Amino acid sequence: MMLTHAGLHRPRLPDLLADQNLAAGITWASGELPSAAVLAAPFRQWVRAD
Repeated sequence: MMLTHAGLHRPRLPDLLADQNLAAGITWASGELPSAAVLAAPFRQWVRAD
């Protein structure tokens, strides 16, 4: 038996492409937060050194 996306009964996001776009956005954003924290430390040190 093959399960299709329509068979999942997802009322909020019936479009598979919209669901994938939302998941990609969440994944990208969650990866940017640690990067910003890592870049903040040298930036603070650089500002304090001036």
